[in-house]
Amino acid sequence: MAAVAGPLTAVTAVLYYFGWTRTNAAFRYFGVDPAILELEPVDYLVRAAGPAFTPTVALVLGAAALFALSRAALWLELACLRHPIMFHARVLVLRVPSVVLVYAGVVALWCGIRVALRIPDYLGISATVGLTEPVPAALALAAGSVVLVMGVRLLHLRPPPAEPRLPALSTLPRLLLVATVLVATFWATSVYSQRAGEDLASFINDNPGSQAGVTIYSEESLSLWSVAPPGPVPEGERFRYVYTGLRLLTYANERWLLLTGERNANGRLAVVILRDDTDIRVRLSG
Repeated sequence: MAAVAGPLTAVTAVLYYFGWTRTNAAFRYFGVDPAILELEPVDYLVRAAGPAFTPTVALVLGAAALFALSRAALWLELACLRHPIMFHARVLVLRVPSVVLVYAGVVALWCGIRVALRIPDYLGISATVGLTEPVPAALALAAGSVVLVMGVRLLHLRPPPAEPRLPALSTLPRLLLVATVLVATFWATSVYSQRAGEDLASFINDNPGSQAGVTIYSEESLSLWSVAPPGPVPEGERFRYVYTGLRLLTYANERWLLLTGERNANGRLAVVILRDDTDIRVRLSG
């Protein structure tokens, strides 16, 4: 049971953080404080489920690729140990797989650390391998640490007749590896979800027609933006003022967050917040 509960808790925590960061970024794009929505944890999990699917699949495939790489590298390293070459009457063992893995791991780790700490790329390594952005750098940090450990363990293999057995990681290296992978995963999740929220908000801002249309009927004048002049309807009607052309951003905590047709100096649509009460009536349209 514990073997299932641990990973499930970790996945839930990552999804919650992903949803929280993405939601905050999307609403802050329009200048809205997400705290007024009072969203529940399940709301963040639901909002994260769809957008997090693609990066989750990518991470699973990446983990599978690293596992396959470790198996292939072990097989190649053993082949090199069992088939040394003669050079000028000397027996040479080419430790190509382990050396390549150590080199690749060091380069990936350096690129990740350089971007994380904003160290200038004096040697031009990051630019050469294309690891200059936060998300690829975070993934390189995680993968590089794993690959480096693979290479170091392979270097400890001894040629025949010694038994080919990989040494176990001691406590400190294991803790450092786990901590590095967790920090890199958190970093990548944070940056990716932030950008996902901003991209969503930018799409809505550029394509407000993708959101449901909203018509507001109110008893009193609300001084809202409207496509048609919000003049009063005939006497005797309870809801005397009509506001059209609004678009739904979201509904939460008994509040309507609506996009108007007005834009601020940054070119972003203005948002109005209406409390859902008996003084107004809201009609949604596709």
